[in-house]
Amino acid sequence: MIDEEKSKRWIEKFEAGVSTWHEFKLNVAVAGSGALYVDFQSTDPERIEKLKQKLESLGLGEGEHFVATWRGGNRCYLYIKKEGIIELAHIAKHGAYET
Repeated sequence: MIDEEKSKRWIEKFEAGVSTWHEFKLNVAVAGSGALYVDFQSTDPERIEKLKQKLESLGLGEGEHFVATWRGGNRCYLYIKKEGIIELAHIAKHGAYET
């Protein structure tokens, strides 16, 4: 679990302009419950697919670590779940797993 202090530091970094990751501008926020919330929104299905492929190349799985869904017309959201945030933090600290 990511503690509140660490999530606050991450938010400060993102607010300072570190919200783009591998050309994807991520929305980062703290929910009312204090949980870190990360998502990506697009009307272009190819952008969503590219982000999914990037996450999968790092060993994250759709359903387990992130969810992509269409909502309202032509807007797609890719939400990185708590498990995905934890996994990405591990990869950032230790590097990707060997395959």
